[in-house]
Amino acid sequence: MMEKKIILRILELALVCGVITGMGGCVVTPGYYPAASPVFTPFYIHTPPPEPLVEFPGVAPAAGFFWMSGFWDWNGVRYVWRPGRWEHHRAGYQWEPHRWEREGNHWKLNGGHWREK
Repeated sequence: MMEKKIILRILELALVCGVITGMGGCVVTPGYYPAASPVFTPFYIHTPPPEPLVEFPGVAPAAGFFWMSGFWDWNGVRYVWRPGRWEHHRAGYQWEPHRWEREGNHWKLNGGHWREK
């Protein structure tokens, strides 16, 4: 009788450990890395960028985060999509997203940056 209780207790603990271990991988959040505000040199392209892709960011990883939308970038040969990501709010600043602007018969990418409010 005592051996049966010990075996059941061991099985119970193994089940609990298995459930806890299995649930450890249930939460998926996008990677977080802070957006730097590098000095951005604009460049000009003859062809317009494609329409922005639709992104589904899901739920913010924590309070104080906002979704920084993706954008089309130029790699010197073709447009490449830079996916959006979650970014932490910066006190006193507002994020100005990347945007393409037409200037005559060229397109210019204005890099995203933090602007004082």
